[in-house]
Amino acid sequence: MKDSSTSALFEEEIKSILQEYGPLTTAQIYPFIKGKFANLCDDGELDKGNAEVAWKHRVRAAQERLSRRNLISRSASDRRWYAKAVD
Repeated sequence: MKDSSTSALFEEEIKSILQEYGPLTTAQIYPFIKGKFANLCDDGELDKGNAEVAWKHRVRAAQERLSRRNLISRSASDRRWYAKAVD
């Protein structure tokens, strides 16, 4: 699956997770993503640029995109991600 398709899936799932479970850290979000998209979360696949696990990098990139669109936010004090209220 293309990175952009994976990113879109991750973005939707992150919003859903935060709406259902409340504020979570990135480390707490990872198991939800891996549980739902195990086929996209190969721990052996490393990101070419920095030798980190690629799917975790995609999760963090999805969080940043959602944050830039003001759909989620991260608290500096507790480092947890929060869903924005849905209108």
